[in-house]
Amino acid sequence: NRKNDKGIILLHGQHGTGKTSYIKYLTSLIEDKDILFIPPSMAEMLSDPSMIPFLMDHRDSILIIEDAERVIGDRESGNVSSAGVSNVLNLTDGILGDCLSIQIIATFNMRKENIDKALLRKGRLIAEHKFEKLSLDETKNLLKHLNKDVEVTEGMTLADIYNVDVEVHKTIKKGSKLGF
Repeated sequence: NRKNDKGIILLHGQHGTGKTSYIKYLTSLIEDKDILFIPPSMAEMLSDPSMIPFLMDHRDSILIIEDAERVIGDRESGNVSSAGVSNVLNLTDGILGDCLSIQIIATFNMRKENIDKALLRKGRLIAEHKFEKLSLDETKNLLKHLNKDVEVTEGMTLADIYNVDVEVHKTIKKGSKLGF
């Protein structure tokens, strides 16, 4: 909620641990800023001249990029978009960042060690949090709070807890035959 703040927030952990739920909660606390959601594929276009007017219209906003592996991964690995990483750097700490005051929240599921090191520097990185499965006690407490009568022997993700009574129907193929 601070005016003219900039930088990057990294939220990471395995699927289903609560990153998106946390973002939903966090954005509900934002008072006077626009929340912009962009898919990772668009992050490569953020400093494109056609995008600058849009960003200028949304100064002092929060930009959310979920599943940002291709955008924030280590450029030396060769598996990511150099343009995407450069754009995130420019928006959080470069000239564009100074002009636009945009904060970026990026979520990812890969290991933190695979993030481009330039994004982790002081002054760019505002916050970082790793989401994990709940402990066994936390899992039992949440299941009890949700009135779910389930016996568990290990910690679970939030997605697994909230969907513990949802059945998944799977089709099992018993060999395929060709012909008529």
